[in-house]
Amino acid sequence: MKPIHLLVAAIVILMAIFIGKGMVDKISWQTKGGSKLEAVFRHPPPAQTDTHLSQAREYYNLGLAAYESGNYKAAVENFSQTLRLDPNAAEAYHGRALAWGNMHQESAASQDFVTAAAIYKRQNRMREIDAVQQDIRTLQAQTSQRP
Repeated sequence: MKPIHLLVAAIVILMAIFIGKGMVDKISWQTKGGSKLEAVFRHPPPAQTDTHLSQAREYYNLGLAAYESGNYKAAVENFSQTLRLDPNAAEAYHGRALAWGNMHQESAASQDFVTAAAIYKRQNRMREIDAVQQDIRTLQAQTSQRP
């Protein structure tokens, strides 16, 4: 799978998490290559208000739209706003890491990949951890090919 296809697949998964009015508990998605991926959104701790979650979802969706249009700086800004409102949004760390990677900010991307993986691990989301690990390998390959 080409790196851009992997990134698009990751974005589609991330986007699916926040679709609809309610929280999505589990989404399954099959890639063109036949791999089955699942995304799970855990309900937030009670300390977070519905307003914060609604705002976080809005920023997250803006981040996805910016990422898909190639505006990685705006994607980073919107994913950062998501994380300000919901610091446990692993998908926002993952999305921001992908945007950082496209901006050739490998250090920032690596930090966000590690944070996303740690949150996914706490949430027992092993498939998402596998996706992060694959994204890290893709980032490393791209970095090693640059002069």
